[in-house]
Amino acid sequence: NPFSNTTTIELPSEPHILTVYDIVGNKIRQEQVSGTATIERGDLTKGIYMLEVRSESQTYSGKLVVE
Repeated sequence: NPFSNTTTIELPSEPHILTVYDIVGNKIRQEQVSGTATIERGDLTKGIYMLEVRSESQTYSGKLVVE
């Protein structure tokens, strides 16, 4: 982080819901992931995004910076 094309995060092997929000809180993207998750830039423009990864037992959050 920051990334240009892709970034990878390591998660426990249980299913997670990965959600990306823009800086004002609008949901941009959501997908189900487990283990290693690759986030592709796709249509994300340069800027800062919020990342939330949620499972039945835990929630992780952080920032994504796209260059």
